[in-house]
Amino acid sequence: MSIGQGAPVALVVDDDAFSRKKLSAALKSLNVNCDLAENGVVALEKLKSGSFDLILLDILMPEKDGFDVLEDLQSDDTLRDIPVLVISSLEETEETVRALELGAVDFLPKNVEHAILKARVLSSLEKKRLRDQEIAYLRDVELLTCAAKNLQSGQTSPSGLNLASVANRRDPLGNLARVFSELAIVVHDRETRARQRFNLLQGTFLLLVMGLTWGLVPALSKLMVGSGGSTPIGLAAWVAIVSLLCVGFVMSVRGIRPRFTKNAMRFALVAGLFAGVLPQVVLFWVSSHVPGIILSITLALESMIVFAIAATLRMESASLSRFGGLMVGLCAVIIIMFSTKEADSIGLPLWVLAGVLVPFCYAVESILVASMPTDEGRPPIELLFLLMLGSTIWGWSAAVLTGSALVPWHTAPEVLILAASIGVISAVSNGSFVVLIRKMGSVFASQYAYVVTIMGVGWSILLLAERPTPWIMVALACVLLGMLMVRPKEEPVSLAEILSDDNRREANVSRH
Repeated sequence: MSIGQGAPVALVVDDDAFSRKKLSAALKSLNVNCDLAENGVVALEKLKSGSFDLILLDILMPEKDGFDVLEDLQSDDTLRDIPVLVISSLEETEETVRALELGAVDFLPKNVEHAILKARVLSSLEKKRLRDQEIAYLRDVELLTCAAKNLQSGQTSPSGLNLASVANRRDPLGNLARVFSELAIVVHDRETRARQRFNLLQGTFLLLVMGLTWGLVPALSKLMVGSGGSTPIGLAAWVAIVSLLCVGFVMSVRGIRPRFTKNAMRFALVAGLFAGVLPQVVLFWVSSHVPGIILSITLALESMIVFAIAATLRMESASLSRFGGLMVGLCAVIIIMFSTKEADSIGLPLWVLAGVLVPFCYAVESILVASMPTDEGRPPIELLFLLMLGSTIWGWSAAVLTGSALVPWHTAPEVLILAASIGVISAVSNGSFVVLIRKMGSVFASQYAYVVTIMGVGWSILLLAERPTPWIMVALACVLLGMLMVRPKEEPVSLAEILSDDNRREANVSRH
């Protein structure tokens, strides 16, 4: 088929080669491109594979005559709107009426004059053009109607409105489509920022909950270990089982049943080791040798360790500022190790280094939870249950193997109460942590250490009557500065920035 730039295309269907050439020459003189078919079968094949604006159809043809072609055209929704000019040697009125009833727009004799043929062809093409415009207009109106329904139902994504083609129109309908698109952009942007505000407030609330609860752990650990009569492994196993029972109770109330797939159990055992029993054992072990304030500051190193691991695994991009934050955090550890006289000059630095293993384990937990596959659709509490399950398995296995399992009736009540309290705190803070990681990402979630550090220092002063030295305060300032420098480049913006951007955007819209 030869199609000119912007020229209409006609299909000439006639079994007589001379008639086909004659009609083709006449059409080309009218700037109409032609394709030829020698019978009805070939014509239908070409019509289904190409695009035509007009059909010139003979009636008497072998295999499939003109009437059969007309019937097939009327039964096909994609072809019935193509105008058909019947050009035949038949002169009976019955044949003419039958052709018109089957959808032909006119019936012309084979020896039709060129002027009449020209008038009929141009008239049919104009009707086809107007019909195509009407169909396109109705289609675009339907798109606009669907877009309005989507906007009304809250589906404000601009790409989901499918109005790009309508917006290209240079008529009132196109103007309306552009208005709809701009409205969708404004509404979608506003809803996106509303979700950002909600996520920011929710994340801030979870950070405060984690800080207030987890900040208690260093002080409670020192009180519990100071009561004596139990080992760190036995205490860690007791804390793990209490946390597991708390999370299991919440899951049963909410009607959630855990799914123990292969990936789930692998996650439970790996995350349970790093997020549960190992940091708890180290924390209880170190807490008897290191002041609570120092423990709280040490825990704040997690965000910097998270970045170090993520940068090593190429999950985060490194920068001079972030590297400087790691160095500032290292300076804080060195200051802590050599700035106090509460332990001998060799013992305390070693215990502080051992204590760094606790934030290291929590950093690994952050990476593991953030990278847990989401295709299984597990809610955060189910991930927390798996984490606590793995922690319980590791904790009680180690306690039984080492003979340090904590027996309630042989243990001081205050130790049991403190261990149970830490278990409940662990469930609450880890639950908040898992939700925070899944919603905001591992690096943002690790910033809970800001609040944990400050609250931990406060709880140690309040419950343990500890007093920070000037050097400890310098170390605290270094840790906070280091965390600030290690923050990711793209974080959810602050509430003030969101409100300020909204005000500027509304002002721009009002001006337009």
